[in-house]
Amino acid sequence: MATRDGMKRALRAVALGAALWGAVRAEDGAKRTAADDAGIQALVAQLGAAEYETREAAQEKLRAFGEAARGALEAALDGDDLETAAGAAYVLRSINLAVIAVRVVDDWLRPRANAEVSLQVLRGLALSCRLRLGWKTERARTDGEGWVTFRDYEPGEGYRLILDCQPEGLFGQTANYTDQNLKVGRNEYVVKCSTQGAKVKGVLLDKEGKPLVGVTVRLAPASWAGGGRIPGCGAMQRYPSCTSSAWGGFRFEGLGRPDEYVVVVVRGLEVLYKSRSFRTDGEGSPVELGEMTTGLDAQELKANGQLTTGK
Repeated sequence: MATRDGMKRALRAVALGAALWGAVRAEDGAKRTAADDAGIQALVAQLGAAEYETREAAQEKLRAFGEAARGALEAALDGDDLETAAGAAYVLRSINLAVIAVRVVDDWLRPRANAEVSLQVLRGLALSCRLRLGWKTERARTDGEGWVTFRDYEPGEGYRLILDCQPEGLFGQTANYTDQNLKVGRNEYVVKCSTQGAKVKGVLLDKEGKPLVGVTVRLAPASWAGGGRIPGCGAMQRYPSCTSSAWGGFRFEGLGRPDEYVVVVVRGLEVLYKSRSFRTDGEGSPVELGEMTTGLDAQELKANGQLTTGK
């Protein structure tokens, strides 16, 4: 009996230990219905089922009830069935932690199902240096209502969340939330992904100030072209290219992800010209670069096969 009572005390300590971080019972615990109560009791009973799958399913459903299930779970800690008590302790510990819930929507706030969401969570030393301490990355896809949940984070202040969303048929979006206070229970974030990416346009001029016609123009992250070279072809396939027009114009569309870019003219992997850097905002705002004098010799480019048209 003493051993059994000791196990129960240990389970209760595990279940309720996270509450020392400042857990506050949510209001939805008081709004549950009689039908909810009956369903919760049935699920608690299933925590002691012989089948592993039944126990796992019951745990997931009780976690979804959250605070509404707390009373029944705490009562199960004092029951005679140790399997049920162990399952209740596991669910209670999860309820006492923070859940990050992300919803992906489009321009009209319609939910986007099956969107891939990557979450980076940083805290403590991970915010100020490149150590992995306090750094966690998870990936999942949204459900039919556009939601995806990431569980079991310690409640508290000083979090930084980086959400990278890739919905099908929309441009990707990265959302950065700093100095976040994760409370016990559900913490909701909504990320809007646009159907219309940013438009970038400009005009290239040669060293004489004339339109640079027929040159291949590429868009690249500013960090890639800093050393006078760009990564191999595989990496560049992610970013657009075009050929300058008869008046030296170029245009890129559909840049959904906020980033710092440069326009480059390259020979192989060598950067012949790099524009000033500019940022896109991920909301479809146009970027007008205007006339850009490259200092390049059109005749030399043509002789080296760098021009596809022009004189």
